[in-house]
Amino acid sequence: MSLSEKELWEVISINPEKWKEDEYGYDIEGFWVVAIYQEYSIWYNDIEEGFNISEYNGVDKVLNYASEQDELQWTLGKLIKLI
Repeated sequence: MSLSEKELWEVISINPEKWKEDEYGYDIEGFWVVAIYQEYSIWYNDIEEGFNISEYNGVDKVLNYASEQDELQWTLGKLIKLI
């Protein structure tokens, strides 16, 4: 993990919380959200075994399902490019 990714992680990480997701997360009672930054959340997809980015609007819910199989540092790098 790069220095910028580590610094970002220290600011945005949260204690993991299970959030609902309507399309694929219903049967498994949601997915684990591990970070929030502005209008984005980072969550772990138990089905695909990887991290993803979703839009965040203040409601504890994964709004955008994704099936990336990314490691956490890859997802942090993607978030840095978005912001």
